[in-house]
Amino acid sequence: GAGLCYLKAYFGAYTMSASVFLICAMTLSKYLLLKYPLKAGPVTTKQAHKLCVAMWTISLYFPITFLLTDRRDVSFTYRMYDCAYNFSSQAWKWLKPLSSLLLGFLPNITILVTTVLLLIEARRVARGAKSRLR
Repeated sequence: GAGLCYLKAYFGAYTMSASVFLICAMTLSKYLLLKYPLKAGPVTTKQAHKLCVAMWTISLYFPITFLLTDRRDVSFTYRMYDCAYNFSSQAWKWLKPLSSLLLGFLPNITILVTTVLLLIEARRVARGAKSRLR
């Protein structure tokens, strides 16, 4: 019972941030490979694994912050039948905005900007290829 509730709260925060960081890294690497094909070069499996390990390690920020701030702050609610972290410690008054910035806003803005730049670059490349075909 209680152990699964803690596991759900901490593991949910960990996997959510890891997925955002991995999508951010893939989008950024795709853009860099398209924009600078000769400088970037091929990505080896070892480099890709290092990047993934780095993203998973950075993702530990949220669950470790939960544990260090107040590890007993997980509760079960019958209303939604779910386990959740309550953020009731006073430290969350400044940690919550910082965490939202680091784990929510910055990666999503990076994904958005990189995707727009990727589409612009792909359009430029496609137009150049089209003119060479004529």
